[in-house]
Formats: sequence, structure tokens, C-alpha cells
Amino acid sequence: MGRYQSLTGKALFLLAFLWFIWFMNFSVRTIFSPILPLIEDDFTVSHAKAASLFFYNSAGYSVSLFLSGMFSGYVGYRRSITLSLMISALILFLIPFCGRFSHLALLVLVLGLTSGIYLPAIIPLVTHYYEEGSWGKVIAIHDTAASMSIFAVPFVALVLLSFVNWRGIFYILGGVFGVLAVVFPMFCREVKISRSVRSQLPEIVRTPSLWLMAAIWTFAAGANLGIYIRYAPLSDQGVDA
Repeated sequence: MGRYQSLTGKALFLLAFLWFIWFMNFSVRTIFSPILPLIEDDFTVSHAKAASLFFYNSAGYSVSLFLSGMFSGYVGYRRSITLSLMISALILFLIPFCGRFSHLALLVLVLGLTSGIYLPAIIPLVTHYYEEGSWGKVIAIHDTAASMSIFAVPFVALVLLSFVNWRGIFYILGGVFGVLAVVFPMFCREVKISRSVRSQLPEIVRTPSLWLMAAIWTFAAGANLGIYIRYAPLSDQGVDA
């Protein structure tokens, strides 16, 4: 199959489909912000302990991002994404059954590990399906799904909470991920990437600009992923606020 040269027809449909997967992948991280007060009340934990879910999710996500490139290169990029969607669906279905906060934290950590597989694995697929001249435009459009998730998920959560409790939201997310895990392999074929004989990782980690950009991106990402919490009155600030 030849590469798509313009964003029309099947090329646009494929990009929209990948955009939606990235939107859902990012939404399993942002969904905890608007429902955090409900989780806090359900498990009777402090603001600080409830907010630790962001730490566990981000820790798993960071480790997965670092290792996904090597993992996906051996397993296959399409298989890696399909596996990520399947395991994420399973974790999302298990979250409503959590009776203890520690169990929820563990599942959130694993959810971060599985969702982090997607982004490093999708880039080779995008660059395979689209002409090099379209890479900048295609990747930029694809990446808007993350920003849209940050903006839209609180409203989505508000609507869903009108029909189900916070645990029911994860049943819905798990169902969506299950469908994506079935549909994704139908639209994308595996991509074979030639591997370099000599590893370039040592040279990359010795590049000062890499760590500078990593530090800038860390603060930028932290500023985007705000935590929605309730502030207690001054008289009740015996717990973390």
C-alpha cells in the first residue's frame, strides 16, 4: 500500500480514528481530575492521599514511555498498541471493584504502564502511512487529542455522572477500549522498521539539549495536568487541602 499524500478520504478517516484512540488513551489519565473528590469521599482519604493517584499514574506512564520504543520494536507496533488497548480495557473494568484505596492505586499504576505504550508505537505507524511532507501536519493534528482531552473530559465526566456513579464511568471507558482493541487491528497493518546494528541510545543520553528539553517539557506537562480539588474552609484545614 502506498503512502497517503493528502489528508482526504481514507487518509483523513484513518487520522481521525488514530486521533480518537489518542484522545481515549489520554482521557484515562485526565478522568481522575474531575472525579477525584468523589473517589476521596468513597475511600475516606485525605486530599493528599487521593491526589497520589496522579503520581502512580504518571510514574507508570513515564516508565512505559521510556521502555515502549524498545518493547514495540521487538513485539511489533500494531501488536503493542492492540495489547495496550486490551490490557487498559481489563484494568478499567477492574477499577470499579476496588474496595481499598491501595488496590485502586495499584491498578492506576498498571494503567499508566499500559497507556504509555501507545505514543511511541503510533509514530512509526503514522510515518509509514503518510508521506514525509505531511508528517508535521499529521502529527500535529494527532497530538491535539491530548489537549482536547484536558479540555473536554471534565464536561464528559459531568454528563456521565448524571447517569452513573464514578465507578460506572470506568465500565464505559473499559467498553470503549475493548471495542478499540478489536477494531484497531482491522484498520492498521504491522510495520517493519529496519533496526540499526549499533545502539544510538548512549549517544542520545549524552546530548545536553535532550535533558534541557526534557526539563522544559516536564514543567509544561505538569502545568497542563492540573488537579481539581475541593478547598476546605479555614476552620477545617486540619487535613491536607
